[in-house]
Amino acid sequence: AANLLVGVDGSLSALDAAVWAAREAERRSVSVRLVHIVDPGEAEIELGPWSQRRILKYRESRAVDLLAEAQLEVAAACPEVAVETSWVTGRPLPTLIALSRQALLTVVGSSRAQSQGAVHAGSVAVSVSAHGYGPVVVVRGARNDSRVQQRRTVVVGVDSSEAADNATEWAFEEAALR
Repeated sequence: AANLLVGVDGSLSALDAAVWAAREAERRSVSVRLVHIVDPGEAEIELGPWSQRRILKYRESRAVDLLAEAQLEVAAACPEVAVETSWVTGRPLPTLIALSRQALLTVVGSSRAQSQGAVHAGSVAVSVSAHGYGPVVVVRGARNDSRVQQRRTVVVGVDSSEAADNATEWAFEEAALR
């Protein structure tokens, strides 16, 4: 696949991930695909079917707005990068994991760094990292953080599997690229 997939949920960390992906896409001469997932389960409240339809329509409209916001951030950072946006209906985690099969890289945001300096990755970042297809990059929220330019570490988790061998090879290639 010749695009970088970015999950967009309206958070600042997702916008950071979109901008990171755009810079990476520019480096690799590929496009970016921004995706927002509309969860129909969020509309399944004890309301009538008419209200559920209204909630879904609102969520779909909100998806368009969130994607447009992310696209503007990407365009400001990397105007030459081709960007595709789409919203998909489904359960967010399995849908994003399934979409990762078609991507060169899947990029998601992470929760903000905690005060002790440790990073608490959100459930989406953890799940997509564990179950996604191909390389998954978790972008730590780092707006206006000067350490971003100074600290460039590629982290890879390994065990004795073939997948870990592939991940290690990829991590070394990425470290060399940077």
